Amino acid sequence: MATALAMDPHLPKVWREGARNAPMMRGITWKNKVLASIGYMAMVKHQMRRLSLGRTTNPNVSPVCALLEQQVDTVIRNARYRRWIRRLSQA
Repeated sequence: MATALAMDPHLPKVWREGARNAPMMRGITWKNKVLASIGYMAMVKHQMRRLSLGRTTNPNVSPVCALLEQQVDTVIRNARYRRWIRRLSQA
């Protein structure tokens, strides 16, 4: 359900109106199930990030691109956090 809401945040309203809409993202056919799961989660986070920026969702986003985007974002956020903690400890 969270994946469907990440694809279409207005889904509850559509369902209340009686439509049987269920948005889907592209599937991942990787053999490594752990990486496939991480890739799928990265795709959902990519959709949520797009929505938070006021953009439309992209159900055909590449799982590799979404995963790389998430990894880069994590590295940047961790570096910011470490700088913030260093500044706090020096004050």
